[in-house]
Amino acid sequence: MANHVDIFNYGKKLLPATEDNVRKLFIVAGIIMILDLPFVHKELPIPLSLSILIILGIAIFAGMTSPKDRYVDFLDTLLSMGGFIIFQYSAVQIYLSGDSLFDFLFLTNEALALIFFFATYYSVQSLRGTIANLL
Repeated sequence: MANHVDIFNYGKKLLPATEDNVRKLFIVAGIIMILDLPFVHKELPIPLSLSILIILGIAIFAGMTSPKDRYVDFLDTLLSMGGFIIFQYSAVQIYLSGDSLFDFLFLTNEALALIFFFATYYSVQSLRGTIANLL
């Protein structure tokens, strides 16, 4: 018998790897921020303690990411989008201020923006599957 696509189950989460990708990207972003913080904390517009809490929050979101929890997909999407916007905006501001493209903070912000960009892609895929399951 030929394989067929069950159109009623098409939107189901067939790729739980998307949540796993989001989790891994959040962990990588957190590690980069931890390693970067001692060198750039004086240049950040927020207090050091808040920076540490944000990094801890990213780790918490990474730990909560699960294909079984439909609300976490929405929160992961918001966190990913927020991270992308913040780090990309910051990188562009550094560039526009005339600093070198090889400035440490610029390169770190660009790397984090890329990580959160991919996390946004995977979290939206997960969210799409969650929404399809609700319909």
